Amino acid sequence: LLLLVGAQSLPPSARWLALRGKAVEAVASLAFVYPNDVDARDAAAQELAVASESRSNAPPPRLGDRRYRRALTAGIGVVLLQQFTGQPSVLYYAGAIFDAAGVGAVASVAVGVFKLVATLGAVATVDKHGRRKLLFVGISLMVVALLGLAVAFHGFEGEGSGFTPRKVGIIGLIFLYIAAYQISFGPIAWLLISELFPLEVRGQAVALAVQANFASNMVVALLFPVARDALKHVVGDAWAMSV
Repeated sequence: LLLLVGAQSLPPSARWLALRGKAVEAVASLAFVYPNDVDARDAAAQELAVASESRSNAPPPRLGDRRYRRALTAGIGVVLLQQFTGQPSVLYYAGAIFDAAGVGAVASVAVGVFKLVATLGAVATVDKHGRRKLLFVGISLMVVALLGLAVAFHGFEGEGSGFTPRKVGIIGLIFLYIAAYQISFGPIAWLLISELFPLEVRGQAVALAVQANFASNMVVALLFPVARDALKHVVGDAWAMSV
């Protein structure tokens, strides 16, 4: 409901307006986005003007053209990796993992709050540290957390009620994994697909990337239990999740 109400106050997309020849309205839309940054507003307006002129003097661009291939590969690749890192599946099973650790629903609620905090941290630092660095840091920490969880769950039988060092370690590693994802693939994948593609095909490319994201999410969600059960017979129950 809040999203619906808030969307009513947003102006039309400056890109959409510029590509339809509405230059004055496009500049007004940019002023809403960059109220205090004249340089960024002028640079964006110039980019829109160039894209609008190029589109008016050339046939409609096709997303499959060779010149867009590298950007399309990178954009689709990053959203596929966003799902194949396994984070959505970990969250799907977070409740079961917390129950196995004996902490139940309280930790599941805390996950939502923690994800918000970690994402805000990424938003605040991404321009300072760069997209590539945060991606490498995030994926490295995710590997460490998954290996740690495999070790922590090896031979784990619940250990009764209350907190134990192993339970605290399991909870901490899950939150480390979530934090690593939320400072890297979580927000940066969406940021990259909005930046990678040239303006004239950005709408088509972002739409394709979003479809690839949700399609791969469905595939991962469907195949994860099958893959986990198969790996149990090879590497054991504790290591199956990490693999």
